[in-house]
Amino acid sequence: MTPAPTPDWPSALLTHWYAVARADQLRRKPLPITLLDRHFVLARDADGSAYALEDRCPHRQVALSAGCLRDGQLQCPYHGWRFGADGLLRDLPGHDPAQPLPAIRVPGFPLQEHDGLLWLRPCAEGSEQLPALARELAPGQRRFEWQAQWRGHVLDVMENFLDALHTHYVHAGWLRRHSQRRPCQVALDIDGERVRVDYRAHGEQSGLVYRLFESRRLGESAHFQLPGSSRLQYDYRDGSQVCISLHFSPVDGRNTRILASLHVRGRWAPRWAVRALLWPLLAHVGRQDAAILAAQQDNMARFAGRRPARMHGDVLRPVLEDWWLHGRTPDPAHARQLTLWL
Repeated sequence: MTPAPTPDWPSALLTHWYAVARADQLRRKPLPITLLDRHFVLARDADGSAYALEDRCPHRQVALSAGCLRDGQLQCPYHGWRFGADGLLRDLPGHDPAQPLPAIRVPGFPLQEHDGLLWLRPCAEGSEQLPALARELAPGQRRFEWQAQWRGHVLDVMENFLDALHTHYVHAGWLRRHSQRRPCQVALDIDGERVRVDYRAHGEQSGLVYRLFESRRLGESAHFQLPGSSRLQYDYRDGSQVCISLHFSPVDGRNTRILASLHVRGRWAPRWAVRALLWPLLAHVGRQDAAILAAQQDNMARFAGRRPARMHGDVLRPVLEDWWLHGRTPDPAHARQLTLWL
């Protein structure tokens, strides 16, 4: 079943997959999820397989997520109606056992579990495969997962993650230093739903995170695949690789859910060391981004209707607007090469 589109989101967005929760969040209780202003409930059946239904009992409209699980079936807290993983009514307390159960069904939606994350498609029609960007990394290389919800439209939150020019100020000293900028050749390539930004002749950064945890890089690139999967990829001269992946799913027009993971190949980086040493620094950087995005949203509300200025360094803004505002594949004409001082 396809939920009715809202005025704020192009209907094309509904046919894609979105990372909506860490898999370890879904245990013995139903999990409410809001995605693109639509409301779902996630649960596990008796065999441990995850499923997704509309978060609404068809009887008296109560949220199924407010109920509980009984043998892997969702039980409504109002009258105890129970629904299976396929959404069909399975138990009706007080119903005459000599009569068949009414053919009542809660709409269900595709849900997949991959590499520690749960992926939801808010429409019955669409691709059966998760974004290739999420499938390219080996689960065995994952070192940690992280989830947050930031205040901001998904377009602004994604632009923040993929924008290198803000790091000299919002993360001054942590990622880059304004006083140590150097010219960097940047190439933006677009291939259908895949976008890649290569930062050439940029083998090192000037911030604390680089000095503590990295070695000289062979290359640095940012990858983006519709609708909301992104990856920062660092390739090192010793053949190792570090990937920071962020998957964005809009809760509504003002809030965005972020599911992140760190994958490491060919470097000494046990999970305990990453969590104890690197994660506190990355968490601090994340809090800085969340704060500047919240401040941005507050000031945009003060000056409602004003259009942001666009500079030559804002290479990904037109790509993101194509998708999130118009629901269309990015125009290859946005591809370009330029020099940025990073």
